[in-house]
Amino acid sequence: MYYYDLHCHTNLSEDSFTDIKDAVNVAKKRGLDGIAPTNHNKKYDGSLLIDGIQIIPAIEVTVEGESHLLAYFVKEDILKGDNFENIIKNIKNQGGYAVLAHPYRNSHGWFKKDNLDDILSVVDGVEVGNALDSKEQRDLASKLLNNDLVGTAGSDAHMSGQVGFAVVGVKERLNKENFKEVLKDAKIIIAPESDNFKMFWHLKNIIGRVKNSINGFRPLKFIFYNVIMKLYFTIKNRSLLKINFNYKNEKNI
Repeated sequence: MYYYDLHCHTNLSEDSFTDIKDAVNVAKKRGLDGIAPTNHNKKYDGSLLIDGIQIIPAIEVTVEGESHLLAYFVKEDILKGDNFENIIKNIKNQGGYAVLAHPYRNSHGWFKKDNLDDILSVVDGVEVGNALDSKEQRDLASKLLNNDLVGTAGSDAHMSGQVGFAVVGVKERLNKENFKEVLKDAKIIIAPESDNFKMFWHLKNIIGRVKNSINGFRPLKFIFYNVIMKLYFTIKNRSLLKINFNYKNEKNI
């Protein structure tokens, strides 16, 4: 079995301070075979193999209306805030795959869309195993799946210590050609340790909203987010890094 975290962030995302090498180190420690750096509206240009860990090039795109779409195996930037139709066309023109991110999350959920059925008819999959979502949100996301849609999972890590909190277990290594086919039989695995992060994520979002409310005074905004938030992340990440598990060694996965 091969294990992939298909949704994580590095310091290319403004709300993450994680270096890609740190994410890779945690992935190795926890028995993963690959990760997908899905940074907010920024493509991945680095190596596709780092210290034995496969890197799947991906982007988390903000669609018009603030919903998030995961694009896999894309190499070109995708315009932030563009309409859904244009973004899908861009992804498909690059030979990539489109997956609805955390569809039942209140802040960026697809469930609010009146044309959800039309949206589901043109994407490749739905993220049914986001470690930051509640079990109820994940169960609702799973109900969106049909024979044409695959389910994916990822930690949505914004700190290295979160990497691996949610993964897909597949029988073959993922690549651009087999991505959707192999994921049809994927096992969605949520590490119970992910619950340790829920309250932290809530507090992080509060800090983010305060930052966004500071208008017109950029130095204060910078200090608030890049000093206070970075310190907050650093302290919490130390405890997350102490959580030890390895998918290769776990029984009954």
